[in-house]
Amino acid sequence: MAKNYLDRLQLDIVSVPKNRFELNVDGQVAFIDFIRAKENKIFLTHTEVPKSLEGKGVGSTIVSKVLDYIRENNLKLAPYAPLWRPTLKDIPRR
Repeated sequence: MAKNYLDRLQLDIVSVPKNRFELNVDGQVAFIDFIRAKENKIFLTHTEVPKSLEGKGVGSTIVSKVLDYIRENNLKLAPYAPLWRPTLKDIPRR
């Protein structure tokens, strides 16, 4: 999948009935579940990318968009999902 196509996709935040960030790609949804806590903390608890979208940059795109959202909203990140641990080490801090 072309990176510029993925960059143009809109990140949706679904609060009810579940707290999650969703990225709709060609009718399929990649998502990251989260918990908002006190003191502007956000816990990222689960990440999922449909099998048919694996290896196409969708996972890194949703991670990038969620990190942008967290920065723009002055939240403190508390990662729980295993995908985040190695990913956060490789992302330059802004």
